[in-house]
Amino acid sequence: MAEVERLAEQLAVLGRDACEVGRGPLDGGGLRTLDIFGGRGFLMFLAPERLREISVVRVVWLG
Repeated sequence: MAEVERLAEQLAVLGRDACEVGRGPLDGGGLRTLDIFGGRGFLMFLAPERLREISVVRVVWLG
């Protein structure tokens, strides 16, 4: 859980640039996917440019 919180905090620090992290559409803040735990899982988040917020919507650990 601490690792997910750390990553979410780092995404928030990125601000608008978080829209360019991970995989997903680059059309202004769609659902993005970021590999975590050395590729053993992923974090899905929304980073809508217009709202200035990061919403972590799903964390999957394949471990």
